[in-house]
Amino acid sequence: METLIKTTLFLLLLSLLGCNTIKTEHTVKITMDVNVKLDRELDDFFSELDDLSEATEETTVE
Repeated sequence: METLIKTTLFLLLLSLLGCNTIKTEHTVKITMDVNVKLDRELDDFFSELDDLSEATEETTVE
């Protein structure tokens, strides 16, 4: 009887730890995807501003 209780508690603990690990891995992946997408969009936006700035400087200098 004592062995059954210990085994049940061990399996319960093991299953709870496994669920937490899976949630953490998925959260990290989603956050990473959002950060990469946001970084690309910001790069595109600022490159457009840089191009406009260079064009304005060229017309001002001439």
